[in-house]
Amino acid sequence: MKKTNLLVFAVLIVLASGCAQDNGKIFNGKDLSNWNFVVENDAVPGDQVYAVKDGQISIKGEPLGYMYTKEKYVNYTLELEYRWAEEASNSGIFVLIEDPKNPFATGVEIQLA
Repeated sequence: MKKTNLLVFAVLIVLASGCAQDNGKIFNGKDLSNWNFVVENDAVPGDQVYAVKDGQISIKGEPLGYMYTKEKYVNYTLELEYRWAEEASNSGIFVLIEDPKNPFATGVEIQLA
């Protein structure tokens, strides 16, 4: 019995160590090269709505749209800072989306404002 418990414990340790992921950041503070953009009706290129200013992501808000990471992530912790808009807005973060071109159908939205 002790050998079985020791074997199970050893297997669990090996499996757990194989699950460790890089704790890299999804935003490098310099540019938006790790991101894709969707702008409502393709009205303008994404770089006319989304930009980096003073090491932060800056979003004009019009036309409407969203940005998403080029890479998919699993088993993550998302930490962010958000500045409340002075006027009423509709801002949120989608997680666990299957189709980045249509996050509304499959994603979970965390509403911010």
